[in-house]
Amino acid sequence: MTGPIEIKLDELGFAFEDASFEHEHLLDRMTGEVLMVSAHEDDEETCERIDADPDRHVHVPPADPHAGYRDMEEFAEAIEEPRLRELLAVALRGKGAFRRFKDVLCDFPEERKRWFEFHDERLRRRATEWLDSLGIAWREAAPGRS
Repeated sequence: MTGPIEIKLDELGFAFEDASFEHEHLLDRMTGEVLMVSAHEDDEETCERIDADPDRHVHVPPADPHAGYRDMEEFAEAIEEPRLRELLAVALRGKGAFRRFKDVLCDFPEERKRWFEFHDERLRRRATEWLDSLGIAWREAAPGRS
């Protein structure tokens, strides 16, 4: 292998955020491809590929849900408009905070857009830190590239 592998950071970020027990995500250290292996679907080709060279693939750990909650708190605290800041603070209390937080933002389209940009940047940072911690030489794949 020569040079860094190309990684689609949006796909890797999705894998980090996906906390489903239905499947797991693996990163192919040779190609940069993010693979999803389902517990319910039998994808023989993918399973054979992984079994043939298990050291080539690394399990992508799901993101810590506490990190996502902290992101929402930090975003809410940075809101300048007092009414929205208070609505988000209330939304973050108790069970169901993730849903309520997003529901509040539905009434504030500009802030909702800013939230998703903030959120995506945090996921990208976690993904790049993880890649670096594994010593994987990588570069970001160009948009639209397969």
